[in-house]
Amino acid sequence: MTELFDIEESKSPRLNWMDRHCIKVSPPGKERSQILHHWNLWMAYQHEGDFIRASAYGQAEDDAITSLANKLGLRLWNEE
Repeated sequence: MTELFDIEESKSPRLNWMDRHCIKVSPPGKERSQILHHWNLWMAYQHEGDFIRASAYGQAEDDAITSLANKLGLRLWNEE
């Protein structure tokens, strides 16, 4: 026995909400534009297949997700 309790692994409400609305988050990095890397901004985006439908940015991961939700008129995972 390697676990204290034998509990099935499950996603958090936030991750389920992100999956349901096709939202992903990207940390600041060199692969994105120099401006975003310079400002050290997180990017949240809603995708449809290989296409990005909408995006928003923030100083932290939650800021970017909240900005995108507001932009799209979505209620957050803790407001549903």
